[in-house]
Amino acid sequence: MRIDECRVHFLTYRYTDEERWSWSGGVAHGQAVCLVQVATDSGVTGLGEINLGPQAPEVVTAAVATLATIIVGEEARNTQRLWAKMYKGSIVWGRRGLALGVIGGIETALWDIAGKVAGRPVYDLLGGRLHPTLRAYASGGVRHEPGVFEQELRGYVEQGFSAVKIRIGFGSMADNLDLTRRAREALGDDVDLMLDAGQGYVPRPWSVPEAIRAARALEAFDPYWLEEPYLTDEPEGYAQVRAGTSIPIAGGENGVSSWEFKELLERGSLDIVQPDVTVVGGILECRKVATLAAAHSVPVANHIWGSSVSLAANLHCLAATPNALIAEYPCITNPLRDALFIEPLRVEGGEIMLHELPGLGVNLSDELLQRFPADEGVHTQLLSGFGETQEGAQ
Repeated sequence: MRIDECRVHFLTYRYTDEERWSWSGGVAHGQAVCLVQVATDSGVTGLGEINLGPQAPEVVTAAVATLATIIVGEEARNTQRLWAKMYKGSIVWGRRGLALGVIGGIETALWDIAGKVAGRPVYDLLGGRLHPTLRAYASGGVRHEPGVFEQELRGYVEQGFSAVKIRIGFGSMADNLDLTRRAREALGDDVDLMLDAGQGYVPRPWSVPEAIRAARALEAFDPYWLEEPYLTDEPEGYAQVRAGTSIPIAGGENGVSSWEFKELLERGSLDIVQPDVTVVGGILECRKVATLAAAHSVPVANHIWGSSVSLAANLHCLAATPNALIAEYPCITNPLRDALFIEPLRVEGGEIMLHELPGLGVNLSDELLQRFPADEGVHTQLLSGFGETQEGAQ
């Protein structure tokens, strides 16, 4: 079964004024995803997702086309060999960043193909499902208006979630403490509360002393973890922040390659690692990160965002990972989260029940391409919105 073609698809959902929301990095104007579809001469196709693709559509399209020349005509089920071939073939212009995201997107599509051909879900091909279900946390907390914020969080508890994440890390420290206090009061003491400071995205991230002061002030609210309180690019500073607080420190959503996570783990930077299949370099690379983490007695809680393809790929990876801790379940407005699933994903009592469908259990139809057409305006605003305030967004 030979590879015939690799195609890129951009899907977008533009927010209404009421749906638009702010976070530490700026303003979200919509949801945009970049998918790569690999076709074979047998008619079987697979899907992968490239997290950073919408921010650089021309670059990612060119990168996929370049890598396609390396693998077209190859046996599609030789996943590890093809990953290595793409990596070596892009080494003079890649090695990290978007190049690994593109390689990972193509590799994910190859896993989808392999599962379909074998008639088995991808987690079976990764050694089998270790976790019958995956505990999930509701990832939201983006509407901060008094009353609306509390109602949102209580709604997650009513749906059965025993863990909830909110966004902090912008505004004054007093604002962050007040928001965390409101979250804890709305959730009660029996629900785990995650705090995402998103300091990898802000124009001026917290310094080490600022991050430590923030963490110590937040300890009073008993967070389950504090996420991204510092720049991932500085593992030593991250380690200092971790040593300065009793709150477990989580991070790594923008980590690219197992080599980058190796340094974070060896320096003692993280209590919880958060690789993302769509960023780190694909499913195999995410598995390497989990193995490295296990060797350091560190659990894994994948970062999950984007479409059904990202959600499926990360969940299949976690299902076969011994040191999987919990799964992120994005709860902000995003119809693309569910639209590509062949069967609806079941989430009951805060637990995710994985599909048993072959491959990743996703499909890209012509109807979906028409319903969520590429929107260059949303792509542009993904970049221009960084550092923007909700009040300043037009």
